[in-house]
Amino acid sequence: MKTNILLTLFIACSYFCNGKNGVTRIDMSHYQTICFDSLVTNISCTKLENKLFEQCIDMIQHKDFLYFMGSTIAGKSVTIYKNTGAFIKELTFSDALLVNSMCVIPELEELWVVSRFKIINKFKLDGTLIKRVSLPFPCANIIPTDKHDFLVYSGGTCNERGNIEGHFMALTDFKSINKLFMPMQGKTNGLILHIIYIQQIPIIIYSFFHPA
Repeated sequence: MKTNILLTLFIACSYFCNGKNGVTRIDMSHYQTICFDSLVTNISCTKLENKLFEQCIDMIQHKDFLYFMGSTIAGKSVTIYKNTGAFIKELTFSDALLVNSMCVIPELEELWVVSRFKIINKFKLDGTLIKRVSLPFPCANIIPTDKHDFLVYSGGTCNERGNIEGHFMALTDFKSINKLFMPMQGKTNGLILHIIYIQQIPIIIYSFFHPA
């Protein structure tokens, strides 16, 4: 039976996982439920000026700036605020319906917004456009790892049927692919968790499969 991937979600985590032969097995049939409120020790609120989006998709805090990727019926945009909530600038795009993700590159002091699964819109931290770059491979998300390499997720766009061959992650310096990571294929329903270590920081990939 052919296996299709429904969702690939990657999260950069700040903790470490160890297991034999590089594999960590977790028995999900036994788990403990905790109250989220018990984990919260302090809450602070920042009121934003000029809220220009209906839904918030992503938020990044870097130095004195807050970056919100929001969506409306017209598509996605990025709004920049000071940490105080003061409005600085809204970044709009001609391909707003095809904007994929955003990230901050600390070493370069730049904000990158990915669109059309291949375009990187590069901005200064204050929102000043630097340039637009077209990639030779599909890309939906970017995770900076150090000064030279980036982890990119394809978004599944390289296969018209959207099956598992269209989903991959790669380590690249945007000049060449240094390493390619392909998700495992399975024959039954289930959750497969992959851990890729980049600069000693684990990147966790959750893959949900179902038989076609």
